[in-house]
Amino acid sequence: MSDDTLTRLEAIFCETFGDHCRGKITDQTTMEDVEEWDSFSFIDLLMTVEERFGVKFEPDEMTEMYRVGAIREAIERKRG
Repeated sequence: MSDDTLTRLEAIFCETFGDHCRGKITDQTTMEDVEEWDSFSFIDLLMTVEERFGVKFEPDEMTEMYRVGAIREAIERKRG
């Protein structure tokens, strides 16, 4: 997996949830680790990820994205 993808994801997380996320986003980060990460903000997060990475997630894929690593893996799968 690409460190560049994780770096870009961290920037999106900081935009969505606040700058206090900087340096704390890893593949193991989950919804429980980020106080602001709820079902509504998750939609905003994924819309931004889709736009910035040029990918489109299916609803069934989104249910599996409970941690940052799963989001990163989905992006990299789609981008080949």
